[in-house]
Amino acid sequence: MFTTGFPAESVGAIPKEITVIVDSGISIKPTHLLAVYESQVSLIETANRQAKLYPIHDIVLAAYCANLRPRPLVNVATNAEVNDQATLPVLALRVPCPNAFPVLLKFLYNPAPVSLLCELLGCASVEEIAHIPVDLMLKPRWSLYLARSRTAQELFSLAQMVVGLWMNAVTLGVFDQVLWRVMDYAWNVLYGALYRRNAQRRERIIALRQPIARPAA
Repeated sequence: MFTTGFPAESVGAIPKEITVIVDSGISIKPTHLLAVYESQVSLIETANRQAKLYPIHDIVLAAYCANLRPRPLVNVATNAEVNDQATLPVLALRVPCPNAFPVLLKFLYNPAPVSLLCELLGCASVEEIAHIPVDLMLKPRWSLYLARSRTAQELFSLAQMVVGLWMNAVTLGVFDQVLWRVMDYAWNVLYGALYRRNAQRRERIIALRQPIARPAA
């Protein structure tokens, strides 16, 4: 629920409140909707940008995000609820990389380092990491593993996600040590994989440029 988001709203027309349908199985209902959009655009471009909405609990952001201003308290119990409907206040949030925001939000709700590492390195599931031999998880060997099993474009996209996550964490003031250790580890692994991938490519190009040896007379 907390990382999928609702259909995007135009940044220039973000309402103050939105009525949503809340899953009846949720014991603690969300307190706000975050309207997340990119910060590194001009004011003219901002009006045409799309903001993606995420239901959140203000206490989670207050616990992790040091750079966010305190939000007014919301008594969710007083919201008008009919047939599992709730009216939530909308908070606009500008971040450098909106595409990486779901990764950060998921970690804030479930700070599991293995799950985060799995996502940053493009593993299909946590089980994939669990089946990787321990000695292979050393940075140099894992870099080689990814260089051989991922395309250059896949590695570059994963590296962009790590950078985006880092930029969002800095902007929001998230200083969780586990998050930063995982980001540092993932970045070094991906950097090594990209380096090795390019090295392999250079070796193939050099091999193609080698003159064909003439047979001995």
